[in-house]
Amino acid sequence: MLNENLDDLWKVSRMVVGNLNHFEQMLLIAILSKLDKFHDSIYLINIDSAGSLDIGYKRLN
Repeated sequence: MLNENLDDLWKVSRMVVGNLNHFEQMLLIAILSKLDKFHDSIYLINIDSAGSLDIGYKRLN
């Protein structure tokens, strides 16, 4: 099944990065990874959304 859809998967992956060059793609990955770690650190505390806003904001400063 994977082999049958490989062409479409390749097209989708190219569309996601658009016309970014290789350096820009690597930079995007680094930035998204950094944001993911930041948001995970707040999410894993497992508090309500109002509390997570305050905690997240404090972590920015």
